[in-house]
Amino acid sequence: DYAVGMERWPAVERVLAFEAHAEAHTALAELAVRNQVGAKIEQRGLCDCSELSLALNRPNETLVVVDIEGGESILLDPHMVPALREAALLVEMHDCFLPGLGPLIERRFSQSHDITRIDARTRTLDDLPSGVKDLPSFLCGAALAALDEGRPPGMYWLLMLPHVGSANK
Repeated sequence: DYAVGMERWPAVERVLAFEAHAEAHTALAELAVRNQVGAKIEQRGLCDCSELSLALNRPNETLVVVDIEGGESILLDPHMVPALREAALLVEMHDCFLPGLGPLIERRFSQSHDITRIDARTRTLDDLPSGVKDLPSFLCGAALAALDEGRPPGMYWLLMLPHVGSANK
């Protein structure tokens, strides 16, 4: 889960994780405990524009990671959530569910952010952590299967960093 992975970064003070599906809360809590980061992760339910506005009390010190299967079109609106203009964002785009979503989000943030597109790619054995790269050949297929996240073709992320030195308002 993104929340546990983010919390493992030394500079991260806390993670606020929104998850609409209640059954996922138990799994996230268990994963956080196993990775010894449970105390720093606060879980909440569905995130709407109002909840996001409240959560962005220090937007210029915040990274917003978004994976909401097309809901980006509603949640990521700087007119509804002005603090987004000052926050860094990493957004998994779902044009496969909502055609034209990526260009819409890029237009919304083009005046306030530098935007980089990161395309999904086929994973290779070089993507494995260094401690497990020397696998016996009969395990290589299983290792690649473990790296495969089952993303549909054309998946990508937008990394959006606020322009340096501008008010973004």
